[in-house]
Amino acid sequence: MVRSLPCSPLVCRHLVVGLALWVASWVNPLAGQAQNHLGDLRARYITALNESNYEESARLASQLGEAYRTQGNSEEAAKYYAHAVNYLRLTNKTREKLEANQALGEVHLGRQEYGKAIVAFKEVQQAHKELGNREDYLRTILFLADLHGLANMPQNAVNGLVRLGEPTAYQLGVDSLRLRLYRSLAKYNEQSKNSAQALRYQKKATELADSLRANLVSHLAQEKKAQQRQLATEQQKAEVLLASKEKQITDITEQKVQVEQAKAATEERAQQLLTENVEAKAQVEEKDKLLSVERLRFYGAIGAFLLVSVLGFLLYRALRANKQYLYQVEEQKQEILAQKEDIAEKNRQLERHNQNMVDSLRYAGHIQRAILPAETAILALSYDFFLLHRPKDIVSGDFYWCAKINDGKSALLAVADCTGHGVPGAFMSIIGHNLLYDIVYQRQLVKPGEILEQINQGVRTMLRQENGFNDDGMDIGLCIVHAPQTPKGKSRVEFAGAKLSLHVVENHRLTNIKGTNRSIGGRQRPHPRPYEEHTLHLAPGAMLYMVTDGYTDQRNAEKEKFGTPRLIEQLPLLAMRPVPKQKDMLAQTLEQFMGDEPQLDDITILGIKV
Repeated sequence: MVRSLPCSPLVCRHLVVGLALWVASWVNPLAGQAQNHLGDLRARYITALNESNYEESARLASQLGEAYRTQGNSEEAAKYYAHAVNYLRLTNKTREKLEANQALGEVHLGRQEYGKAIVAFKEVQQAHKELGNREDYLRTILFLADLHGLANMPQNAVNGLVRLGEPTAYQLGVDSLRLRLYRSLAKYNEQSKNSAQALRYQKKATELADSLRANLVSHLAQEKKAQQRQLATEQQKAEVLLASKEKQITDITEQKVQVEQAKAATEERAQQLLTENVEAKAQVEEKDKLLSVERLRFYGAIGAFLLVSVLGFLLYRALRANKQYLYQVEEQKQEILAQKEDIAEKNRQLERHNQNMVDSLRYAGHIQRAILPAETAILALSYDFFLLHRPKDIVSGDFYWCAKINDGKSALLAVADCTGHGVPGAFMSIIGHNLLYDIVYQRQLVKPGEILEQINQGVRTMLRQENGFNDDGMDIGLCIVHAPQTPKGKSRVEFAGAKLSLHVVENHRLTNIKGTNRSIGGRQRPHPRPYEEHTLHLAPGAMLYMVTDGYTDQRNAEKEKFGTPRLIEQLPLLAMRPVPKQKDMLAQTLEQFMGDEPQLDDITILGIKV
């Protein structure tokens, strides 16, 4: 007689699911192979549950949630993440509880279950508070406000920001987070019909943003001037010092040559005297053969004495000159060593100065990233997206921007490539960001061609290009996505570009919408052509891509460009993959192509699924 094994309802349910998957794997070998990893995780999860090992159960439940999330099964992913959260409540693992709630909230957000997402991210907020992560705590408060806005509960968003966000922001003193706080309070007070409060917080946001932009511009300008002055001074000093050292080395070389020549002349003269003495002695012996032996000895002694005296005198002079030369060389050596140490100290000062400039540029980069929209702002547009943004230097000439228009029914997205990169490009990106904010939010323009025309006029006015002071500008693409009228209806997309194209993949087919061959700002013809607008009607699941030329202009070790044809060839295959994976594949493809070559320009790619 077979005895049945006792098990809890949850464990029994997992056993049934596992058995069903095993049977399915026999029916469809390919499907069974795809489920092997999930089956192994479930088996280990059931074992941990039977052993009441809540910490291990929570870890395996999180892995199951991530596996289902990767497959696109958000319902199962949400269920297992919820199990992980429940088991972690029985432990003191605050960090793991934070990560599980974070993943659970993201899944609910993707399913547009805003109420459940709010509950999960409140747990994330509490965990950050317990761990002392004050900046992450404030960022979660701001994100919860956006979730309340998506759930059509703007007053709840305002209450949370005032009660928790404002005190925390003042304690932290981080200007970028205060700016996001003021903008959120202005936005949700406006939605709650609190016009006076909305106006007050909008004014605070504008004043703080103007202050940040003014500080950035002033700081960058001062650093650039100081750097130019310091480099000019140091270069001049280095040139003077190098010329002095070269002259000293030349003088020492000439002196050494002179001493060697004198020494050689002395030795030659001594040898000549010796030869002449031998010859003279032979002549005397030949003439005085008849003289007595004593006289010969006398004269021989006199000659030898004279010879030794002359040789000794010449040798003494040579040794004295050589000793004096060695003493001079030693003095010059000590002087050169001292000057070498002085040069080393100046190099250390230059390194410290360069480090200070790098630190200043990093701070400027923090300010620039605070001005750019956060990825949560793009997420709030309710479209699946990815953003690949890689500055070449610490600050970037590429920038992106997004906004909700038409009472939240449409999403506006822009990608721009400013003239240059680094500090010059950063200046232009600030100008472009300010103009977009003014044109869309203040002037309420909603046609992409009109917006580009207003940006062009703003750049030319701010840089006084009518007087020919400079030719700086930017290439920019701008598209507006209108939500479909019915759940399965087509989305209407309006696009206009200034030398920047839009790539569209719909039903595995690629369409390239070229922007108008006319940049923003710079030299222009007397009667320039208008920025052409394009209107598309796309089925659900179509992908839109806007790419700056930094990606296609990158070169490999053979100095070959990546090129636009190579990019658009992979877009149809890329569009078939999950949107977050597309970003990783684009980055991996570029890294494999460029190898160890340096990045040549700022890179920005924005992809969005309608």
